[in-house]
Amino acid sequence: RHFISQQLVKEYKLRTFISDSPMNVMLADGKQLKSDRKVTVTLNFGGFNYTHALHILPLGIRSSFILGTPFLLSISPFRCDLRDHSISFKQQGRRTTLKPAEGVQYVGGVRCLSLEKAMKDMRILK
Repeated sequence: RHFISQQLVKEYKLRTFISDSPMNVMLADGKQLKSDRKVTVTLNFGGFNYTHALHILPLGIRSSFILGTPFLLSISPFRCDLRDHSISFKQQGRRTTLKPAEGVQYVGGVRCLSLEKAMKDMRILK
């Protein structure tokens, strides 16, 4: 599953819709949330476009998106380098490498991009 920050949806006035499959989510701190709305976005990673419907949640961390298994399946096969925290894959004969920009932050041991850094490489299409 994929998630997008409720704050980001409001900030960019993205059009939302009722989810045909609402989901209950348990956070790491044990708090339970329900996501009953989604937004469809296209993320552009330096020429690679990924369009998907994301569940809207008040993420409460400094991440704007959480991309899950469907994203990884869409770029499979891929290489993951844990030393530099990069993922590389081929799409239409062209290799794309996604890696953290300078100034990444750690949240619970996970590297997260700030919204400002991410928006330089990524566009949200309404």
